Amino acid sequence: MSQDSSDKSNYSVDEMMDRLREGGREDSAERELVTREDGSQVIRVKKRKRRTKQKKEEEAKRRKRMAVARTLALIALPLVVGLGIVLLLANYSSAGFLRGVVATVWEKTGSSAKIKHLTPLGTKVTTGNVSLNWPDGNQLDQLRVSDVSGDLSLLSFFTGKLKGEELNAAKGMLVSSNRKDRKITKPKGEALELPGFGTYSCDFFSFYFGGAKSRFRLEGTKVRYIPSGYSDRLELSGGNLQAGSWGGLPLKRGTIEFLNSTIKIVSLRFEEEARHLVVSGDLALSDSLHSLTVEARKGTVGSVAGFEFDKLVDSEIDGSTGTLSFRAWDASSYQSTLSCEPKYFSLRNFAFLEDLEELYGDARFRNFEFELEEGFELVRSEEGCRLIGLDVEEAGALGIRGEIAVVDGSLTGDLEIGLPEYRKVNILRHRREAFFKAGRLEGDFFWFPIELSGTPANPKDNFVRYLEQKGEEKNAEDLFDQLTR
Repeated sequence: MSQDSSDKSNYSVDEMMDRLREGGREDSAERELVTREDGSQVIRVKKRKRRTKQKKEEEAKRRKRMAVARTLALIALPLVVGLGIVLLLANYSSAGFLRGVVATVWEKTGSSAKIKHLTPLGTKVTTGNVSLNWPDGNQLDQLRVSDVSGDLSLLSFFTGKLKGEELNAAKGMLVSSNRKDRKITKPKGEALELPGFGTYSCDFFSFYFGGAKSRFRLEGTKVRYIPSGYSDRLELSGGNLQAGSWGGLPLKRGTIEFLNSTIKIVSLRFEEEARHLVVSGDLALSDSLHSLTVEARKGTVGSVAGFEFDKLVDSEIDGSTGTLSFRAWDASSYQSTLSCEPKYFSLRNFAFLEDLEELYGDARFRNFEFELEEGFELVRSEEGCRLIGLDVEEAGALGIRGEIAVVDGSLTGDLEIGLPEYRKVNILRHRREAFFKAGRLEGDFFWFPIELSGTPANPKDNFVRYLEQKGEEKNAEDLFDQLTR
């Protein structure tokens, strides 16, 4: 017994550690006393399951369930999408849907539509040609666009409604006129609830005002039409405006808003090297006479007035403003009036200037330049242009008052030429007295009224009649002046 005691008290360190581990495992196990059939008894030990093992089994089951769900989704999704595409194509391709689209266009625009080859493909819709025609009582006549395409939203697959960000056409045209023979009946079919597109655009679009052969047309511009709840906006970029006698005006950009009964021209900018014009203002659809604001941000009298005015007058009129008035559908009714206040103004090539050059022996009369204190007006119409309210003077040299006009290619106008009496002239004394006697003295000048005629390329006037005044017969003093000149 003492030996057993000494054995138990002399454990090695390793044995002590082993016994501690076994004791820990036994403590973690559940013990149960069991009686066998032969009457003997034993202790059954039931060990607990490790918690780490339970987590691994649960994670494996979860991954298996997710894999099954993904497999089912991969199988079902193509079936659902494919079925949606088939149903969408069947809906878009049906005659009933096309009739509904035409009825919707009638309801929203009041026009009869013809749509060819409406074809949705995936998330894209295309059509070959679209034409709209308006009946009597409308200022719009017809709209034509071709090669139309647009991206559809994914929601269109489920709703069967045409909806997208932008619908674009490669080429198009819009004709506005007041024709009275447009008999169009309401199309058949029920209007659809089509959300439409956020923007309608065309890469090469033309507007014809007053008919397809109108002299007023805007060709080759890029347009973006943006409808909204308050107002619809039209944005223009590029193109060329053909405007009667103005010829071609390159359009840089423009913005127009359509309100209930008003067209608001926010800005139309026509820019080229010689002139920059900006047009803006409101057009009331109920009025027959319209008026817009015009600003010449860059230009000369010649470039803005046209009709070869540049051969007669030269003056920069940057910053001049005025109005553009016209009657609807009357291309010959437009009239532009600009108030000009340039710093300098010069006359050239007039016949009376050549006469003054000879009279005074001064070459600068060929192209006489004034420094202006007062302005004048340029009034341009289909027939021609008038420069009115001209009143310029250079002390001791020359004064000009009156109007210069070019109408139907002919030079016209009434001017007063102001000349100083005390300046030496190259005519005999007795004829000099008769010359100035024909004028009207006012201020520092004798004023001589003349009439313009001819053409801008070959201007004429009747100023020479004053130089042809004979006066009284010569006396000895006159002869001496002539011989000693």
